Amino acid sequence: MTRADRRLQALLTGTTTAFLFVAPFTGSAGLRATMLILASIALVAMHVRGAALETDRLPRAVLAAFAAWALLATASVAWTVRLEITTAELRAEILYGTLALGAFLLAARDASRWPAWRYALLLGALVVVALHLVQPLMPFPLTRHSVVGQGGLWSTYLVILAPVLLTLGWPAPWGAARGTALQAVAVLLLFAAAWATGNRAVWAALAAQLVVLMALASAVPGNGERRRDFRLVAVAALLIAGAAFFVSIKDRVADMDPAASVAAGLANDVRPQIWAVAWPAFLEAPWLGHGFGREILEHRFAVIKPLTPNHPPVEHAHNLFIDMALELGVVGLAAFLALLGALAIEYRRFLLDSRIAPLGILGLALLVGFIAKNLTDDFLHRHNALVFWALNGILIGLGRSHPAR
Repeated sequence: MTRADRRLQALLTGTTTAFLFVAPFTGSAGLRATMLILASIALVAMHVRGAALETDRLPRAVLAAFAAWALLATASVAWTVRLEITTAELRAEILYGTLALGAFLLAARDASRWPAWRYALLLGALVVVALHLVQPLMPFPLTRHSVVGQGGLWSTYLVILAPVLLTLGWPAPWGAARGTALQAVAVLLLFAAAWATGNRAVWAALAAQLVVLMALASAVPGNGERRRDFRLVAVAALLIAGAAFFVSIKDRVADMDPAASVAAGLANDVRPQIWAVAWPAFLEAPWLGHGFGREILEHRFAVIKPLTPNHPPVEHAHNLFIDMALELGVVGLAAFLALLGALAIEYRRFLLDSRIAPLGILGLALLVGFIAKNLTDDFLHRHNALVFWALNGILIGLGRSHPAR
């Protein structure tokens, strides 16, 4: 390998690792985009210098479904009802999402990058939590932006990150081979961060991930004792998540109306009203939708905002799949569902080989948690979307390039 090749490899490793570290920081959009662009440039330069593309290792079904969804979103500039929103979202979500999936899919062919990526993800989230805890003690702001940001965004990032915590206790090559005690501490820190967001849906998403992990416990790497410890930690975490879910609902209802019961509070949730508005809007453009962009019908939903003080604005349908149907119609929703299905099939195949089964476990937990979290909101958006695509690219790239394949 020449000096130029080594520099390109170092650039690729450095930019992808930096992207994963800064991703959860509010206000880092420019830096995230820069890292993705530089990583893509490094990959193109490596290919020009003779690096083989090895198309036989590419997940054709996943890439075909992603391309179909992305191309339809791009084509929607021809019929969008708000061109300025669609063009802006195409750059932020489709362009950078494509770079995230593609760059990490190809970079993951070198499995030696996996430890750096894993620690970058975990360390970035840990720094955000630390800043959030220290900020009240400081006489001046540590950053120009909110450290954690909106609770829904941050809690979704925690759901995306949660499966990676498993690797702390797994043996090499996919884990850090740490003890059960560290694994339990990591889970407690995750739950503490989730509780601080005040979000309710995060507990349902984490519980869904735990159910998947328990169902696949037989494929967890390690000996019988390690698997038994894993099950104990998972059961304890599931009980905690269930209790936290109930308490978070009760606290949210009390904040809205101290005299209301939990049942009354749930009955007054604004989401049924939002979905009621979404249905006739969908019928107006059922096949191709109103144009790409989560807030494409913002004016339709804005009037639903409750009069409760500090209630966030209502700008979209608060459900990933309903939003997708409103934006790109039945055709776009079908393409997106095909993409999720292709990812699930890919991870299911990984489970058939014990050497890459851990990657399948991580991928399925990632998908289930992300879908569960987005049933009551839509966070396939900005840094959450980019990290979601990047992590899928990492897992599939590692599995596809492993000698077992």
